[in-house]
Amino acid sequence: MTLCEFLVTRSKVFPQLVPQVVERALGLPENNILYQGGATSANDSTQVLMPVPKSHIPGRFDGQRDKGIAQDGVSSIPTRDEGPIENSSDSVAIFIRQLILRTPNLRPECCIYRVPERFRKGNEEFYQPRLVGIGPYHIKDKSYVKPKYVDAFFRRNKLNLDDCLGLVRKWEAKARSYYVDHIELSSDDFTFIMLMDATFVLELMLRHRFSGYIDNCDPIFHKPRLIEDVYHDILLIENQLPFFVLEGLYLYKQLLCFPN
Repeated sequence: MTLCEFLVTRSKVFPQLVPQVVERALGLPENNILYQGGATSANDSTQVLMPVPKSHIPGRFDGQRDKGIAQDGVSSIPTRDEGPIENSSDSVAIFIRQLILRTPNLRPECCIYRVPERFRKGNEEFYQPRLVGIGPYHIKDKSYVKPKYVDAFFRRNKLNLDDCLGLVRKWEAKARSYYVDHIELSSDDFTFIMLMDATFVLELMLRHRFSGYIDNCDPIFHKPRLIEDVYHDILLIENQLPFFVLEGLYLYKQLLCFPN
């Protein structure tokens, strides 16, 4: 599941946002019904702050690994010692073998992809971020709002940066498998993007849900045009994160807030 899928199908965090923005953000006709839901009640806030057991955090600290995921990121294509691809002196055979080994494995969770050019052509504004890039497909955004939100999220929740980086590093191979295209980023760069973007989105959702988190210097919510651009950006098809990264960081925060 991606962030966009969660917001469209399940989220009560942005109940009034989705019907107004999602059709434009996804480049679909406005009469498409993508979301059904009413206003949230005051009791819903208890669901957001509910303590969770440690065992529910992906890649948790007891060393348990996710089954079926290439934890080391290495292709599972058989080598000449493991399967039918045998050593050959033929240059074409060598090229084919190298091409197969370089091609990432597609897994069931693979769901974040680039928009085909036939859809993008003439509709570039529907697929290009206006303000913030989310995920590895749009990493050249120079928005000043993201670092401010990340800093506020860590300070308010008293999170340790090294611990959060350690969690995200454990999830790297699984997170990469959510993207159809091979991500040409180093481990450090990919981890940086996952942590920065996930904590930014979490802080954005918390400020939308709890207005008390919005201070007088908030660079987004005090500027209506900016918040509309941000809402547009987080629903773009290419501008996505694996949802389990956001969920894991949020549950880790909950454990620190409610240790019992």
